Amino acid sequence: MLPIRNIDNLVTRYYIRLTVEDKVGTLAANARFFAEHGISISEIRQLEGSGDGNCTLVYVTHASCEGAAKAAISRAESPAHPRRPAP
Repeated sequence: MLPIRNIDNLVTRYYIRLTVEDKVGTLAANARFFAEHGISISEIRQLEGSGDGNCTLVYVTHASCEGAAKAAISRAESPAHPRRPAP
């Protein structure tokens, strides 16, 4: 029988989509959260909003650990960094 591995150690690429406030510095702040957790970004797109003051950021990462990805996303979703869930 194979041992059960901790999901936080899973290494894979991630596609992360966030709806954020459309203002100066938001993209940089979110990218910094990934960098702080050792996650390298392969691609990033900022999709224009529909005039409601929000836009969508799409990140594709290089291979990284699930635990680091969860921590970075949690930081981006923290009350100190408000955002709305992506549709």
